[in-house]
Amino acid sequence: RLYALLAQCQSSSLQIPGRDGFLSDYARRTRLGTGRAKLLGFGGEDAAAIMTTAETPGLAVVGGVAVVPKARGRGMATAALGMLVEELCRESRSVLLAASTDELVRFYESRGLVRCGEWRLWRLR
Repeated sequence: RLYALLAQCQSSSLQIPGRDGFLSDYARRTRLGTGRAKLLGFGGEDAAAIMTTAETPGLAVVGGVAVVPKARGRGMATAALGMLVEELCRESRSVLLAASTDELVRFYESRGLVRCGEWRLWRLR
């Protein structure tokens, strides 16, 4: 269900890897307790997803929020973000989010999140 929802949301700012690799990686992270995902429904169907890409005992990195096109503009991303951040805070984890676009930066800031630094991207030549 998670992969099917994410595939509906694929865009220039949300690139989804191949199904088998994604599901294998997600299953491993879930099994090890280093990642999780939440699905939210709307109108009896999966409408939004949010997941962590990494977790340690004191920290979690939220990979992003995805909302299917027909459910956008209904507060689903805000609800998903609030639900996961609240859960992580109850577990005494600091929460980090990555924003790949100015639109995401504005979204996070409008929900009360504060920029605490910048990540730099590195790659092998």
